[in-house]
Amino acid sequence: MEMIASNKVIAYCLPQGQIAQLYRAMACGLPGKMSKVGLGTFIDPRVEGGKMNERTRSEPDISEIVEYHGEEYLMYNEVPIDTLLIRGTTCDEMGNMTTTDEGHEARGLQRGARLQALWRPGDRPGARGSRRPAPSIPRTSRSRASSSTGSWSAPTRRKTIA
Repeated sequence: MEMIASNKVIAYCLPQGQIAQLYRAMACGLPGKMSKVGLGTFIDPRVEGGKMNERTRSEPDISEIVEYHGEEYLMYNEVPIDTLLIRGTTCDEMGNMTTTDEGHEARGLQRGARLQALWRPGDRPGARGSRRPAPSIPRTSRSRASSSTGSWSAPTRRKTIA
């Protein structure tokens, strides 16, 4: 908060629920999230646009007023995500992470939306034209036999007898 108050960083304040829904919209490839939440408040670009300090006031608005069927809405525009930090309880050598001790399940839903927003449609790892290389982590699945023990195993193929 000191860095925001002393104008050392660019800072916006948006409703937490709208941020979560914006991540989900970005994951679907949509240009943003349209909502009435924030109209007439400091989030409204006609008021302050959610800008938290003087340094941010010269930056572009990240939301805009749009009209749909004669009613005003706030359009929360997509925000580029280049890096994402995720807190996990444990992680194995294959990169599988658990979040069992990391808070409420709703946070997990938001975490999934943030991950999906990071790798948008058309920019999936390894996809043609993608900026991100395909991960070299082999895929695994949980077998029915080992699900009670919690261990992981590679998927098996069944032979078809003709």
